[in-house]
Amino acid sequence: MTFEEAWKHEAAQHGIDVSAPDWRQTFATLAVNRMAETFEDDPNPIIPWQALRVAVDGSIDVPNWVIMYFHTRGKRLNDLLARGEHRGKREAEAVGKILGFGAMGKGGTSVARQTLNKDRDLILAVHVLGETALIGSRTSAILAVAERFGVSSDTVERAFAANKAKAKARIDNFLEQAPHQ
Repeated sequence: MTFEEAWKHEAAQHGIDVSAPDWRQTFATLAVNRMAETFEDDPNPIIPWQALRVAVDGSIDVPNWVIMYFHTRGKRLNDLLARGEHRGKREAEAVGKILGFGAMGKGGTSVARQTLNKDRDLILAVHVLGETALIGSRTSAILAVAERFGVSSDTVERAFAANKAKAKARIDNFLEQAPHQ
């Protein structure tokens, strides 16, 4: 699936008419606005990077909250360089911390992995709903999805419990946008 196809698929899941000439901007605006809301609740440093990419790819203005995030991080990087600290091996670690990356202590999950897991969990939930509709058994669906994605059935169950409503909304929006015959 190309990047363009993936965007169209995602936009349709959110109820956006992908035949409209401005669908990319509409979808990008929706996505960036949702990222802003998420970032308020969970200041995950991956989110501003994603929002920057979506804004540029969607040909919309980069929102002020993204600019201010990078401005603040840029100031911290400039301060680090001006002090001349953390040269060599420690420099990369210091830069990573300034940008908000790194695991949350020994054995912790990095913010990048947390973000990927959130995305994966929603996909798992969508697949559980689809598989349940096909085979009729939620338990069998969870086992099938776990095998398909190479994760434990406990992971799929947790993902489904946390994302059931979002997954159902995505499927409903997608079906509404699908051509009817």
